[in-house]
Amino acid sequence: MKIKNIVFRMSILTVVCLCVFGCFSCRDDKFTAPRIDSVWNNMGNQPIEQVECTYPEQTICLRGAGFTGVRKLNVNGMDIDLTDTQIYNTDASIIIGLPKEVATTTATGLAYLKVENSVGTAVYEPFYVFDSTEKPKISGFSSTTLIPGSILQIKGSNLSGALEVYLPLAFEQRILCEFDETQPSTDTEVYVKIPEGVNFAKGQVAIVMRKIYSATGDEYMDTVYSDETNFSN
Repeated sequence: MKIKNIVFRMSILTVVCLCVFGCFSCRDDKFTAPRIDSVWNNMGNQPIEQVECTYPEQTICLRGAGFTGVRKLNVNGMDIDLTDTQIYNTDASIIIGLPKEVATTTATGLAYLKVENSVGTAVYEPFYVFDSTEKPKISGFSSTTLIPGSILQIKGSNLSGALEVYLPLAFEQRILCEFDETQPSTDTEVYVKIPEGVNFAKGQVAIVMRKIYSATGDEYMDTVYSDETNFSN
């Protein structure tokens, strides 16, 4: 009788264990480990493109896989609850507006994004979130009448490291401009030559910059866009 009771109890225990294990297995079967492939801006006032850095209160999109079950985005050690701040979330993408408190910590050199679900963790680095005071801005132009061969002065802030400048053309095209070698670019001014034989149009001026993250000495790229401006010939 005792043997039968022991066997019976062991059978019950086995069934319970299998049920519990089965429940956990079922719960995790719908999840896969997350993977972050790239980060894109998602701002309405500029083209959607892959980025290496951003700024607080900007909207970004993480693209990858396995985002089902992800509830938090960790930025440089700061957890952001996606249930409160997410704009859109699928298994392949997370779109989120970054809070104003988030910024890369220069003192520690932290520069990463991390997501986690019950199956695994994904870290994307380096990705920089700089303070709003460091955000590049185009504030104006010396002229909106573009005369071929003349020099255009682009005014703004945090424009150091200017590498390429594009002016808008008709049919949503753009043209790469040459820099004025007699007037070096600064943090507040960029000088370019107006190209010949093109039809300028209403659109945005873009400046691509190569910058250096002082905490580590690493290079990264940033792009700034002007407001819509009418340069029509």
